Formats: sequence, C-alpha cells, structure tokens
Amino acid sequence: MSNRTFKTILFLVGLLFLNIEAAKAGLLNRFKYFIHSEFNNEQLAFLSIGFVLLAGLLYVMFAPVAIGNQKSIWLDYSPKAHKGGTYQSKRDQVKRISLVLNNKMPD
Repeated sequence: MSNRTFKTILFLVGLLFLNIEAAKAGLLNRFKYFIHSEFNNEQLAFLSIGFVLLAGLLYVMFAPVAIGNQKSIWLDYSPKAHKGGTYQSKRDQVKRISLVLNNKMPD
C-alpha cells in the first residue's frame, strides 16, 4: 500500500470519528439550523452549485499534470523558471519539450 493511500485512509477515518463526535454533541443539528435560517432553499442550491463549480475550476487549474515522466503543476512550467541562464540549459529545455511533443521519453 502506498504512502498516499495510507494517508488518505487515515484522513477518512479521522473525518469519520470527527463526524461521530459532532453528531453526539448535536453540532450537526445546530449547523443545519444555522444554514436554513440564513439561506432559503433556492439560495442554498445556487451556493452549492457555485462551490462545486469553483472546486472543479480550482482542481483543473492546480492538479498535477504528467509532463514526460514527471508530474508537475502546469503553472510552474514556464520558460522563465528554467535552471540557469546558459545557452546549453536552454537547448536542453527545448530538446526535452520537443521529445515530449513527439511522445518520446526524454533521457
């Protein structure tokens, strides 16, 4: 089992225990009462749809994307972020991009 899977399982179990304790304390009923007193059903539906769309947009913007054989966030993949300003490093970067575009694995 990978480290990421193990962390996800621990996180979900922790949320389960938190939810059980909150239900025992009656916090969920208080939270539901607060939400229904502040928003009517139409506002709550629009708010929920807005949060889902915002979460989807943020996922698309910040999800790691496979570039070659490494995963990288696309916002960090800019020509200005190259290591070193030498001509050779620029040639290596162009070669790597060319290999990725031609669906070949870089060295």
